[in-house]
Amino acid sequence: MANKIQILPVSISSRIAAGEVIERPASVIKELMENSLDAQATQIEVWAEAGGKELIRVTDNGEGLLPDEAVLAFERYATSKIREEEDLERIDTFGFRGEALPSIAQVSRVTLTSRLRSERANRTGENPDLGVRVQFSGGEFQGETRVPATEGTEITVTDLFFNTPVRRKFLRGDETEGRHIYQLVTKVALSNPEVGFRLCLDGKEVIQTPARKDLRERVADLLGEKETARLLPVDYEVSGYRVTGFCGAPDLQKSSSQSIYTWVNRRVITDRILIRSLADGYGMMLAKGKYPMAILYLQVPPGEVDVNIHPAKLEVRFRNSGLVHHLVKRAVELGLSRAIPETAPTGISLSPEDVQKAGRVAAMNSTDFNFRETGLPFTPGSVPRPVSQDLFQREKRGGFFNSLKVLGQLKGTYILCQSERGLVIIDQHAAHERISFSRLAENWSRAAGELEELLIPVNLELRYDQARLLSQVLPVVRRLGMEVEPLGGNSFLVRAVNRYLLSAGYEAILQDILEELSLLPNPDTLVEGKLGPIIARMACHGSVQAHRVLDREEMQSLLQELEEVEQSPFCPHGRPVFFEITEDELEKRFRRT
Repeated sequence: MANKIQILPVSISSRIAAGEVIERPASVIKELMENSLDAQATQIEVWAEAGGKELIRVTDNGEGLLPDEAVLAFERYATSKIREEEDLERIDTFGFRGEALPSIAQVSRVTLTSRLRSERANRTGENPDLGVRVQFSGGEFQGETRVPATEGTEITVTDLFFNTPVRRKFLRGDETEGRHIYQLVTKVALSNPEVGFRLCLDGKEVIQTPARKDLRERVADLLGEKETARLLPVDYEVSGYRVTGFCGAPDLQKSSSQSIYTWVNRRVITDRILIRSLADGYGMMLAKGKYPMAILYLQVPPGEVDVNIHPAKLEVRFRNSGLVHHLVKRAVELGLSRAIPETAPTGISLSPEDVQKAGRVAAMNSTDFNFRETGLPFTPGSVPRPVSQDLFQREKRGGFFNSLKVLGQLKGTYILCQSERGLVIIDQHAAHERISFSRLAENWSRAAGELEELLIPVNLELRYDQARLLSQVLPVVRRLGMEVEPLGGNSFLVRAVNRYLLSAGYEAILQDILEELSLLPNPDTLVEGKLGPIIARMACHGSVQAHRVLDREEMQSLLQELEEVEQSPFCPHGRPVFFEITEDELEKRFRRT
Protein backbone atom coordinates (compact mmCIF):
# COMPACT_ATOMS: atom_id res chain seq x y z
CA MET A 1 0.00 0.00 0.00
CA ALA A 2 1.47 3.35 -1.10
CA ASN A 3 2.05 6.02 1.53
CA LYS A 4 -0.27 9.01 1.38
CA ILE A 5 2.59 11.30 2.38
CA GLN A 6 5.34 11.70 -0.20
CA ILE A 7 8.31 14.00 -0.71
CA LEU A 8 7.64 16.42 -3.54
CA PRO A 9 9.87 16.33 -6.62
CA VAL A 10 12.43 19.14 -6.77
CA SER A 11 10.68 20.60 -9.84
CA ILE A 12 7.52 21.20 -7.77
CA SER A 13 9.10 22.15 -4.43
CA SER A 14 11.34 24.70 -6.16
CA ARG A 15 8.34 26.42 -7.73
CA ILE A 16 6.53 26.50 -4.39
CA ALA A 17 9.59 28.04 -2.73
CA ALA A 18 9.89 30.56 -5.55
CA GLY A 19 6.27 31.58 -5.05
CA GLU A 20 7.00 32.54 -1.44
CA VAL A 21 9.76 34.95 -2.48
CA ILE A 22 8.50 36.16 -5.89
CA GLU A 23 4.96 37.49 -5.62
CA ARG A 24 4.95 39.91 -8.55
CA PRO A 25 7.42 41.76 -10.86
CA ALA A 26 8.22 44.30 -8.12
CA SER A 27 9.40 41.39 -5.94
CA VAL A 28 11.98 40.47 -8.58
CA ILE A 29 13.24 44.04 -8.77
CA LYS A 30 13.45 44.30 -4.98
CA GLU A 31 15.67 41.23 -4.73
CA LEU A 32 17.90 42.32 -7.61
CA MET A 33 18.31 45.86 -6.30
CA GLU A 34 19.21 44.57 -2.85
CA ASN A 35 21.86 42.33 -4.44
CA SER A 36 23.26 45.41 -6.19
CA LEU A 37 23.40 47.34 -2.92
CA ASP A 38 25.17 44.45 -1.19
CA ALA A 39 27.67 44.53 -4.08
CA GLN A 40 28.54 48.14 -3.13
CA ALA A 41 26.97 49.65 -6.24
CA THR A 42 26.81 53.45 -6.43
CA GLN A 43 24.52 53.55 -9.50
CA ILE A 44 21.53 51.29 -10.13
CA GLU A 45 19.31 51.38 -13.22
CA VAL A 46 16.04 49.50 -13.70
CA TRP A 47 14.05 48.88 -16.88
CA ALA A 48 10.66 47.20 -17.04
CA GLU A 49 8.19 46.54 -19.83
CA ALA A 50 4.52 45.55 -19.58
CA GLY A 51 4.59 46.08 -15.84
CA GLY A 52 7.66 43.82 -15.59
CA LYS A 53 5.79 40.78 -16.92
CA GLU A 54 7.65 40.71 -20.22
CA LEU A 55 10.99 42.29 -19.32
CA ILE A 56 12.94 43.36 -16.24
CA ARG A 57 16.53 44.53 -16.40
CA VAL A 58 18.61 45.70 -13.43
CA THR A 59 22.11 47.07 -14.04
CA ASP A 60 24.65 48.19 -11.44
CA ASN A 61 28.30 49.22 -11.18
CA GLY A 62 29.00 46.95 -8.22
CA GLU A 63 31.88 44.58 -7.52
CA GLY A 64 30.89 42.01 -10.15
CA LEU A 65 31.23 38.21 -10.08
CA LEU A 66 33.83 35.63 -11.01
CA PRO A 67 32.66 33.07 -13.62
CA ASP A 68 32.34 30.33 -11.00
CA GLU A 69 30.45 32.67 -8.67
CA ALA A 70 28.02 33.62 -11.43
CA VAL A 71 26.94 30.00 -11.88
CA LEU A 72 27.00 29.14 -8.16
CA ALA A 73 24.79 32.17 -7.32
CA PHE A 74 21.83 30.34 -8.88
CA GLU A 75 22.13 27.35 -6.55
CA ARG A 76 19.61 27.41 -3.71
CA TYR A 77 21.12 28.53 -0.39
CA ALA A 78 24.33 29.70 -2.05
CA THR A 79 25.31 32.93 -0.27
CA SER A 80 28.34 35.05 0.53
CA LYS A 81 26.71 36.60 3.60
CA ILE A 82 26.64 33.70 6.10
CA ARG A 83 29.37 31.27 7.08
CA GLU A 84 28.20 29.98 10.48
CA GLU A 85 25.03 29.81 12.57
CA GLU A 86 25.99 32.79 14.72
CA ASP A 87 25.96 35.01 11.61
CA LEU A 88 22.16 34.85 11.65
CA GLU A 89 22.26 36.93 14.85
CA ARG A 90 24.22 39.79 13.26
CA ILE A 91 22.91 40.19 9.72
CA ASP A 92 23.78 43.61 8.31
CA THR A 93 23.20 42.91 4.60
CA PHE A 94 19.99 42.86 2.55
CA GLY A 95 20.38 39.33 1.23
CA PHE A 96 21.57 36.35 3.24
CA ARG A 97 19.46 33.25 2.46
CA GLY A 98 20.66 32.50 -1.06
CA GLU A 99 17.08 32.16 -2.32
CA ALA A 100 16.53 35.20 -4.55
CA LEU A 101 18.32 34.26 -7.79
CA PRO A 102 17.28 30.58 -7.83
CA SER A 103 13.67 31.59 -7.10
CA ILE A 104 13.66 34.13 -9.94
CA ALA A 105 15.32 31.68 -12.34
CA GLN A 106 12.77 28.98 -11.46
CA VAL A 107 9.81 31.01 -12.81
CA SER A 108 11.35 32.97 -15.69
CA ARG A 109 14.15 33.16 -18.24
CA VAL A 110 17.23 34.86 -16.76
CA THR A 111 20.44 36.17 -18.28
CA LEU A 112 23.20 37.39 -15.94
CA THR A 113 26.17 39.31 -17.34
CA SER A 114 28.88 40.39 -14.90
CA ARG A 115 32.40 41.76 -15.01
CA LEU A 116 34.70 42.26 -12.06
CA ARG A 117 35.90 45.68 -11.02
CA SER A 118 39.42 46.16 -12.36
CA GLU A 119 41.12 45.98 -8.95
CA ARG A 120 39.54 42.59 -8.15
CA ALA A 121 40.19 41.32 -11.67
CA ASN A 122 43.87 42.16 -11.28
CA ARG A 123 44.02 40.38 -7.92
CA THR A 124 42.37 37.22 -9.25
CA GLY A 125 44.14 37.15 -12.62
CA GLU A 126 40.89 37.52 -14.61
CA ASN A 127 40.84 39.29 -17.98
CA PRO A 128 39.75 42.85 -16.97
CA ASP A 129 38.05 43.41 -20.35
CA LEU A 130 35.85 40.32 -20.37
CA GLY A 131 32.88 39.34 -18.27
CA VAL A 132 30.81 36.20 -17.86
CA ARG A 133 27.29 35.54 -19.11
CA VAL A 134 25.12 32.72 -17.77
CA GLN A 135 21.57 31.84 -18.75
CA PHE A 136 18.75 29.92 -17.05
CA SER A 137 15.23 29.02 -18.17
CA GLY A 138 12.65 27.63 -15.76
CA GLY A 139 15.45 26.80 -13.32
CA GLU A 140 17.48 24.89 -15.93
CA PHE A 141 21.05 25.96 -16.72
CA GLN A 142 21.32 26.97 -20.40
CA GLY A 143 25.01 27.80 -20.74
CA GLU A 144 27.96 30.04 -19.88
CA THR A 145 30.02 32.29 -22.18
CA ARG A 146 32.69 34.98 -21.92
CA VAL A 147 31.63 38.33 -23.37
CA PRO A 148 32.83 41.94 -23.41
CA ALA A 149 31.04 43.79 -20.59
CA THR A 150 31.18 46.88 -18.43
CA GLU A 151 32.13 46.70 -14.76
CA GLY A 152 29.29 45.54 -12.56
CA THR A 153 26.35 43.23 -13.14
CA GLU A 154 23.33 43.23 -15.43
CA ILE A 155 20.46 40.79 -14.90
CA THR A 156 17.68 40.45 -17.47
CA VAL A 157 14.48 38.63 -16.59
CA THR A 158 11.90 37.82 -19.28
CA ASP A 159 8.62 35.93 -19.44
CA LEU A 160 7.99 36.02 -15.69
CA PHE A 161 5.81 33.08 -14.52
CA PHE A 162 5.81 31.59 -18.04
CA ASN A 163 5.82 28.11 -16.52
CA THR A 164 3.33 28.88 -13.72
CA PRO A 165 0.30 30.15 -15.67
CA VAL A 166 -1.93 30.27 -12.57
CA ARG A 167 0.44 32.71 -10.87
CA ARG A 168 0.73 34.81 -14.04
CA LYS A 169 -3.05 34.94 -14.36
CA PHE A 170 -3.32 36.57 -10.94
CA LEU A 171 -0.99 39.44 -11.81
CA ARG A 172 -2.68 42.84 -12.19
CA GLY A 173 -2.71 44.99 -15.31
CA ASP A 174 0.43 46.58 -16.69
CA GLU A 175 -0.41 49.99 -15.15
CA THR A 176 -0.95 48.52 -11.68
CA GLU A 177 2.21 46.40 -11.76
CA GLY A 178 4.11 49.42 -13.08
CA ARG A 179 2.92 51.49 -10.10
CA HIS A 180 4.13 48.80 -7.71
CA ILE A 181 7.55 48.92 -9.37
CA TYR A 182 7.65 52.71 -9.17
CA GLN A 183 6.72 52.69 -5.48
CA LEU A 184 9.28 49.99 -4.71
CA VAL A 185 12.14 51.83 -6.43
CA THR A 186 11.09 55.02 -4.65
CA LYS A 187 11.34 53.32 -1.25
CA VAL A 188 14.71 51.75 -1.98
CA ALA A 189 16.07 55.04 -3.31
CA LEU A 190 14.82 56.92 -0.23
CA SER A 191 16.77 54.60 2.04
CA ASN A 192 20.00 54.83 0.03
CA PRO A 193 20.60 58.51 -0.81
CA GLU A 194 24.30 57.89 -1.46
CA VAL A 195 23.38 55.73 -4.50
CA GLY A 196 22.09 57.08 -7.81
CA PHE A 197 18.91 55.50 -9.22
CA ARG A 198 17.19 55.49 -12.59
CA LEU A 199 13.91 53.80 -13.51
CA CYS A 200 12.43 53.42 -17.00
CA LEU A 201 8.97 51.96 -17.56
CA ASP A 202 8.07 51.00 -21.13
CA GLY A 203 10.94 53.12 -22.41
CA LYS A 204 10.00 56.23 -20.42
CA GLU A 205 12.30 57.55 -17.71
CA VAL A 206 10.18 58.07 -14.58
CA ILE A 207 12.85 58.28 -11.86
CA GLN A 208 16.24 59.91 -12.21
CA THR A 209 18.00 60.88 -9.00
CA PRO A 210 21.76 61.27 -8.62
CA ALA A 211 23.66 60.24 -5.51
CA ARG A 212 22.90 62.75 -2.75
CA LYS A 213 24.70 63.73 0.43
CA ASP A 214 21.65 65.56 1.77
CA LEU A 215 18.69 63.28 2.56
CA ARG A 216 16.20 66.12 2.14
CA GLU A 217 17.38 66.57 -1.46
CA ARG A 218 16.71 62.88 -2.17
CA VAL A 219 13.24 63.19 -0.62
CA ALA A 220 12.53 66.24 -2.80
CA ASP A 221 13.72 64.34 -5.90
CA LEU A 222 11.22 61.56 -5.29
CA LEU A 223 8.28 63.07 -3.41
CA GLY A 224 8.35 66.64 -4.68
CA GLU A 225 9.43 70.00 -3.30
CA LYS A 226 5.97 70.97 -2.08
CA GLU A 227 5.52 68.25 0.52
CA THR A 228 9.23 68.05 1.35
CA ALA A 229 9.09 71.69 2.49
CA ARG A 230 6.49 70.66 5.10
CA LEU A 231 8.59 67.88 6.63
CA LEU A 232 10.19 68.33 10.06
CA PRO A 233 13.54 66.68 10.89
CA VAL A 234 13.60 63.80 13.37
CA ASP A 235 16.69 62.52 15.21
CA TYR A 236 16.60 60.70 18.53
CA GLU A 237 18.74 57.98 20.09
CA VAL A 238 18.50 55.82 23.19
CA SER A 239 20.32 52.65 24.29
CA GLY A 240 21.96 52.09 20.91
CA TYR A 241 18.67 52.49 19.01
CA ARG A 242 18.35 55.54 16.77
CA VAL A 243 15.59 56.95 14.59
CA THR A 244 16.22 59.66 11.97
CA GLY A 245 14.29 61.11 9.07
CA PHE A 246 11.28 63.38 8.82
CA CYS A 247 7.71 63.67 10.07
CA GLY A 248 5.07 65.80 8.39
CA ALA A 249 3.75 69.04 9.84
CA PRO A 250 0.56 68.44 11.86
CA ASP A 251 -1.67 69.72 9.06
CA LEU A 252 -0.05 67.40 6.47
CA GLN A 253 -2.48 64.54 6.98
CA LYS A 254 -3.35 61.75 4.57
CA SER A 255 -6.29 59.43 4.14
CA SER A 256 -4.19 56.26 4.12
CA SER A 257 -0.85 55.02 5.43
CA GLN A 258 0.71 55.01 1.95
CA SER A 259 2.73 58.14 2.74
CA ILE A 260 4.41 56.49 5.73
CA TYR A 261 7.83 55.17 4.74
CA THR A 262 9.71 53.06 7.30
CA TRP A 263 13.00 51.18 7.23
CA VAL A 264 14.89 49.11 9.74
CA ASN A 265 18.64 49.03 9.14
CA ARG A 266 17.94 50.38 5.62
CA ARG A 267 15.60 47.44 4.91
CA VAL A 268 12.14 48.40 3.54
CA ILE A 269 9.63 47.00 6.03
CA THR A 270 6.02 47.38 7.10
CA ASP A 271 5.63 47.25 10.86
CA ARG A 272 2.56 47.95 12.99
CA ILE A 273 4.66 48.96 15.98
CA LEU A 274 6.32 51.75 14.00
CA ILE A 275 3.02 53.02 12.57
CA ARG A 276 1.32 52.90 15.98
CA SER A 277 4.27 54.67 17.62
CA LEU A 278 4.21 57.33 14.92
CA ALA A 279 0.50 57.98 15.46
CA ASP A 280 1.01 58.13 19.23
CA GLY A 281 3.67 60.79 18.69
CA TYR A 282 1.08 63.01 17.01
CA GLY A 283 -1.52 62.33 19.69
CA MET A 284 -4.59 64.57 19.42
CA MET A 285 -3.08 66.49 16.51
CA LEU A 286 -4.02 63.59 14.23
CA ALA A 287 -7.64 63.68 13.08
CA LYS A 288 -9.68 60.49 13.32
CA GLY A 289 -9.17 58.31 10.26
CA LYS A 290 -6.14 60.32 9.12
CA TYR A 291 -2.48 59.36 8.83
CA PRO A 292 0.64 61.52 9.00
CA MET A 293 3.32 61.66 6.35
CA ALA A 294 6.61 60.31 7.64
CA ILE A 295 9.98 59.06 6.46
CA LEU A 296 11.62 57.19 9.34
CA TYR A 297 14.90 55.29 9.41
CA LEU A 298 15.38 53.06 12.43
CA GLN A 299 18.89 51.87 13.22
CA VAL A 300 18.95 48.87 15.56
CA PRO A 301 21.89 46.69 16.64
CA PRO A 302 21.73 43.64 14.32
CA GLY A 303 21.34 41.27 17.26
CA GLU A 304 18.27 43.18 18.48
CA VAL A 305 16.10 42.53 15.42
CA ASP A 306 15.09 39.34 13.62
CA VAL A 307 14.87 39.92 9.87
CA ASN A 308 14.30 36.26 9.07
CA ILE A 309 10.57 35.97 9.87
CA HIS A 310 9.07 36.79 6.46
CA PRO A 311 9.73 35.02 3.12
CA ALA A 312 10.19 38.34 1.31
CA LYS A 313 11.86 40.00 4.34
CA LEU A 314 9.12 42.65 4.51
CA GLU A 315 8.55 42.25 8.27
CA VAL A 316 10.85 42.10 11.28
CA ARG A 317 10.58 41.22 14.97
CA PHE A 318 12.17 43.45 17.59
CA ARG A 319 13.73 42.00 20.73
CA ASN A 320 12.58 45.09 22.67
CA SER A 321 9.40 46.38 21.02
CA GLY A 322 8.62 48.62 24.01
CA LEU A 323 11.87 50.51 23.53
CA VAL A 324 11.13 50.88 19.79
CA HIS A 325 7.69 52.34 20.58
CA HIS A 326 9.16 54.84 23.04
CA LEU A 327 11.97 55.78 20.65
CA VAL A 328 9.72 56.55 17.68
CA LYS A 329 6.99 58.24 19.73
CA ARG A 330 9.47 60.50 21.52
CA ALA A 331 11.36 61.30 18.33
CA VAL A 332 8.16 62.44 16.64
CA GLU A 333 7.08 64.47 19.68
CA LEU A 334 10.42 66.29 19.70
CA GLY A 335 10.29 66.86 15.95
CA LEU A 336 6.81 68.37 16.17
CA SER A 337 7.69 70.48 19.19
CA ARG A 338 10.19 72.47 17.15
CA ALA A 339 7.44 73.71 14.86
CA ILE A 340 4.47 74.15 17.22
CA PRO A 341 4.34 77.00 19.76
CA GLU A 342 3.48 75.80 23.26
CA THR A 343 0.39 77.98 23.32
CA ALA A 344 -1.02 76.62 20.05
CA PRO A 345 -4.31 74.75 20.44
CA THR A 346 -3.64 71.06 19.89
CA GLY A 347 -4.85 69.74 16.56
CA ILE A 348 -6.38 73.05 15.40
CA SER A 349 -4.97 75.40 12.79
CA LEU A 350 -6.56 78.86 12.75
CA SER A 351 -5.87 82.01 10.79
CA PRO A 352 -5.50 85.28 12.77
CA GLU A 353 -8.95 86.29 11.55
CA ASP A 354 -10.45 83.01 12.72
CA VAL A 355 -8.80 83.39 16.12
CA GLN A 356 -10.41 86.80 16.55
CA LYS A 357 -13.81 85.47 15.57
CA ALA A 358 -13.67 82.12 17.33
CA GLY A 359 -15.89 81.96 20.36
CA ARG A 360 -18.43 84.55 19.19
CA VAL A 361 -22.02 83.52 18.78
CA ALA A 362 -22.93 84.79 15.34
CA ALA A 363 -25.99 87.01 15.02
CA MET A 364 -26.28 87.27 18.80
CA ASN A 365 -25.13 89.98 21.17
CA SER A 366 -25.00 87.72 24.20
CA THR A 367 -21.76 86.19 25.39
CA ASP A 368 -20.93 82.56 24.71
CA PHE A 369 -21.37 79.93 27.35
CA ASN A 370 -19.97 76.60 28.48
CA PHE A 371 -21.95 74.02 30.43
CA ARG A 372 -18.90 73.11 32.51
CA GLU A 373 -18.45 76.74 33.60
CA THR A 374 -21.94 76.90 35.10
CA GLY A 375 -20.88 74.88 38.12
CA LEU A 376 -23.73 72.40 37.55
CA PRO A 377 -22.94 68.72 38.01
CA PHE A 378 -21.90 67.30 34.62
CA THR A 379 -23.11 63.74 35.11
CA PRO A 380 -23.54 61.14 32.36
CA GLY A 381 -27.29 61.29 32.77
CA SER A 382 -27.30 65.01 32.00
CA VAL A 383 -25.24 64.81 28.81
CA PRO A 384 -27.29 65.74 25.70
CA ARG A 385 -28.00 62.73 23.52
CA PRO A 386 -28.47 62.30 19.78
CA VAL A 387 -32.04 62.36 18.57
CA SER A 388 -33.27 58.77 18.29
CA GLN A 389 -33.70 57.31 14.81
CA ASP A 390 -37.43 56.66 15.34
CA LEU A 391 -38.11 60.18 16.58
CA PHE A 392 -36.03 61.59 13.73
CA GLN A 393 -38.01 59.62 11.16
CA ARG A 394 -41.32 60.92 12.59
CA GLU A 395 -40.08 64.51 12.64
CA LYS A 396 -38.58 64.53 9.16
CA ARG A 397 -41.95 63.77 7.58
CA GLY A 398 -43.16 67.07 8.99
CA GLY A 399 -40.07 68.99 7.91
CA PHE A 400 -37.85 68.65 10.99
CA PHE A 401 -35.08 71.04 9.94
CA ASN A 402 -37.52 73.54 8.43
CA SER A 403 -39.32 73.65 11.77
CA LEU A 404 -36.20 74.77 13.63
CA LYS A 405 -35.64 78.40 14.60
CA VAL A 406 -32.00 79.51 14.34
CA LEU A 407 -30.78 81.15 17.56
CA GLY A 408 -27.11 81.59 16.69
CA GLN A 409 -23.73 79.92 16.50
CA LEU A 410 -21.43 78.67 19.27
CA LYS A 411 -17.65 78.67 18.98
CA GLY A 412 -17.85 78.99 15.20
CA THR A 413 -18.71 75.28 15.14
CA TYR A 414 -22.22 74.59 16.41
CA ILE A 415 -25.55 75.99 15.20
CA LEU A 416 -28.02 76.53 18.04
CA CYS A 417 -31.70 76.11 17.19
CA GLN A 418 -34.99 76.06 19.01
CA SER A 419 -37.26 73.08 18.39
CA GLU A 420 -40.75 72.28 19.65
CA ARG A 421 -39.26 70.24 22.49
CA GLY A 422 -36.24 72.32 23.41
CA LEU A 423 -32.74 73.10 22.11
CA VAL A 424 -31.11 71.46 19.05
CA ILE A 425 -27.33 71.73 18.63
CA ILE A 426 -26.07 71.03 15.10
CA ASP A 427 -22.44 70.28 14.22
CA GLN A 428 -22.05 72.43 11.10
CA HIS A 429 -19.23 70.34 9.64
CA ALA A 430 -21.01 67.00 10.19
CA ALA A 431 -24.22 68.48 8.76
CA HIS A 432 -22.53 69.80 5.65
CA GLU A 433 -20.71 66.47 5.24
CA ARG A 434 -24.11 64.75 5.26
CA ILE A 435 -25.34 67.11 2.55
CA SER A 436 -22.22 66.84 0.39
CA PHE A 437 -22.17 63.05 0.72
CA SER A 438 -25.78 62.76 -0.46
CA ARG A 439 -25.27 65.13 -3.40
CA LEU A 440 -22.06 63.42 -4.53
CA ALA A 441 -23.71 60.01 -4.26
CA GLU A 442 -26.57 61.31 -6.42
CA ASN A 443 -24.01 62.55 -8.92
CA TRP A 444 -22.55 59.03 -9.14
CA SER A 445 -25.91 57.33 -9.51
CA ARG A 446 -26.84 59.61 -12.41
CA ALA A 447 -23.54 58.65 -14.11
CA ALA A 448 -23.33 62.14 -15.63
CA GLY A 449 -24.11 64.66 -12.93
CA GLU A 450 -23.92 68.38 -13.52
CA LEU A 451 -20.54 69.96 -12.88
CA GLU A 452 -19.69 73.64 -12.62
CA GLU A 453 -16.89 74.89 -14.86
CA LEU A 454 -14.10 76.69 -13.05
CA LEU A 455 -13.49 80.27 -14.14
CA ILE A 456 -9.77 79.56 -13.95
CA PRO A 457 -8.90 75.84 -14.40
CA VAL A 458 -6.48 74.48 -11.81
CA ASN A 459 -3.20 72.91 -12.93
CA LEU A 460 -2.00 69.89 -10.93
CA GLU A 461 1.40 68.22 -11.03
CA LEU A 462 1.36 64.67 -9.66
CA ARG A 463 3.90 61.96 -9.00
CA TYR A 464 4.36 59.40 -11.76
CA ASP A 465 2.41 56.62 -10.01
CA GLN A 466 -0.46 59.00 -9.22
CA ALA A 467 -0.51 60.33 -12.78
CA ARG A 468 -0.67 56.85 -14.30
CA LEU A 469 -3.50 55.82 -12.00
CA LEU A 470 -5.43 59.02 -12.68
CA SER A 471 -5.09 58.47 -16.44
CA GLN A 472 -6.56 55.02 -15.93
CA VAL A 473 -9.57 56.18 -13.86
CA LEU A 474 -10.57 59.51 -15.46
CA PRO A 475 -14.14 58.30 -16.20
CA VAL A 476 -14.50 57.20 -12.57
CA VAL A 477 -13.25 60.57 -11.32
CA ARG A 478 -15.74 62.31 -13.64
CA ARG A 479 -18.63 60.36 -12.14
CA LEU A 480 -17.34 61.19 -8.67
CA GLY A 481 -17.67 64.90 -9.45
CA MET A 482 -14.43 66.18 -11.02
CA GLU A 483 -13.65 66.75 -14.69
CA VAL A 484 -9.90 66.37 -15.13
CA GLU A 485 -8.02 66.74 -18.40
CA PRO A 486 -4.56 65.19 -18.96
CA LEU A 487 -1.96 67.64 -20.28
CA GLY A 488 0.79 65.11 -20.88
CA GLY A 489 3.41 63.71 -18.54
CA ASN A 490 2.35 64.09 -14.93
CA SER A 491 0.33 67.30 -15.48
CA PHE A 492 -3.45 67.58 -15.33
CA LEU A 493 -6.05 70.34 -15.49
CA VAL A 494 -9.14 70.44 -13.28
CA ARG A 495 -11.81 72.07 -15.47
CA ALA A 496 -15.08 71.48 -13.60
CA VAL A 497 -16.30 70.12 -10.26
CA ASN A 498 -19.48 69.33 -8.42
CA ARG A 499 -20.65 72.49 -6.68
CA TYR A 500 -20.19 70.81 -3.30
CA LEU A 501 -16.46 70.63 -4.01
CA LEU A 502 -15.98 74.24 -5.13
CA SER A 503 -14.47 75.35 -1.83
CA ALA A 504 -12.21 72.31 -1.49
CA GLY A 505 -8.58 71.76 -2.37
CA TYR A 506 -8.70 69.83 -5.63
CA GLU A 507 -5.25 68.31 -5.28
CA ALA A 508 -6.06 67.01 -1.78
CA ILE A 509 -9.33 65.51 -3.04
CA LEU A 510 -7.58 63.78 -5.93
CA GLN A 511 -4.91 62.45 -3.55
CA ASP A 512 -7.64 60.90 -1.41
CA ILE A 513 -9.46 59.44 -4.41
CA LEU A 514 -6.28 57.96 -5.86
CA GLU A 515 -5.13 56.55 -2.53
CA GLU A 516 -8.46 54.78 -2.10
CA LEU A 517 -8.62 53.55 -5.71
CA SER A 518 -5.04 52.27 -5.60
CA LEU A 519 -6.11 49.74 -2.98
CA LEU A 520 -8.70 48.18 -5.30
CA PRO A 521 -7.84 45.29 -7.64
CA ASN A 522 -9.63 46.98 -10.58
CA PRO A 523 -9.68 50.73 -9.87
CA ASP A 524 -11.08 51.62 -13.30
CA THR A 525 -14.28 49.69 -12.55
CA LEU A 526 -15.29 51.09 -9.19
CA VAL A 527 -18.21 49.13 -7.75
CA GLU A 528 -20.99 50.47 -5.54
CA GLY A 529 -19.76 48.57 -2.48
CA LYS A 530 -16.46 50.45 -2.52
CA LEU A 531 -18.00 53.84 -3.22
CA GLY A 532 -18.95 54.97 0.28
CA PRO A 533 -15.48 55.56 1.79
CA ILE A 534 -14.33 57.55 -1.26
CA ILE A 535 -17.36 59.84 -1.34
CA ALA A 536 -17.16 60.28 2.44
CA ARG A 537 -13.61 61.61 2.10
CA MET A 538 -14.60 63.90 -0.75
CA ALA A 539 -17.53 65.22 1.28
CA CYS A 540 -15.20 66.03 4.17
CA HIS A 541 -12.97 68.15 1.93
CA GLY A 542 -15.86 70.14 0.49
CA SER A 543 -17.71 70.78 3.73
CA VAL A 544 -17.87 73.83 5.98
CA GLN A 545 -15.17 73.37 8.58
CA ALA A 546 -15.34 73.88 12.31
CA HIS A 547 -14.27 77.32 13.63
CA ARG A 548 -15.78 79.12 10.68
CA VAL A 549 -18.26 81.81 11.62
CA LEU A 550 -21.52 81.69 9.63
CA ASP A 551 -24.10 84.44 9.32
CA ARG A 552 -27.79 83.75 9.91
CA GLU A 553 -28.53 83.36 6.18
CA GLU A 554 -25.79 80.73 5.81
CA MET A 555 -27.07 78.80 8.82
CA GLN A 556 -30.64 78.89 7.50
CA SER A 557 -29.43 77.70 4.09
CA LEU A 558 -27.64 74.77 5.73
CA LEU A 559 -30.86 73.73 7.47
CA GLN A 560 -32.78 73.99 4.20
CA GLU A 561 -30.31 71.72 2.42
CA LEU A 562 -30.43 69.20 5.25
CA GLU A 563 -34.17 69.06 4.70
CA GLU A 564 -33.74 68.32 0.98
CA VAL A 565 -31.26 65.46 1.10
CA GLU A 566 -31.73 61.88 2.21
CA GLN A 567 -31.84 62.48 5.92
CA SER A 568 -29.82 60.69 8.56
CA PRO A 569 -28.88 61.70 12.11
CA PHE A 570 -25.27 60.78 11.40
CA CYS A 571 -22.52 62.04 9.07
CA PRO A 572 -20.78 59.58 6.67
CA HIS A 573 -18.10 58.91 9.30
CA GLY A 574 -20.67 57.89 11.92
CA ARG A 575 -20.61 61.06 14.05
CA PRO A 576 -23.95 62.59 15.10
CA VAL A 577 -25.13 65.54 13.03
CA PHE A 578 -27.05 67.03 15.96
CA PHE A 579 -28.15 66.62 19.57
CA GLU A 580 -31.35 67.69 21.22
CA ILE A 581 -31.77 68.87 24.81
CA THR A 582 -35.46 68.74 25.69
CA GLU A 583 -37.19 71.36 27.79
CA ASP A 584 -37.66 68.76 30.53
CA GLU A 585 -33.91 68.11 30.64
CA LEU A 586 -33.19 71.83 30.86
CA GLU A 587 -35.63 72.26 33.72
CA LYS A 588 -33.99 69.38 35.57
CA ARG A 589 -30.57 70.91 35.14
CA PHE A 590 -31.77 74.25 36.45
CA ARG A 591 -33.63 72.45 39.23
CA ARG A 592 -36.96 73.89 38.18
CA THR A 593 -38.69 70.56 38.73
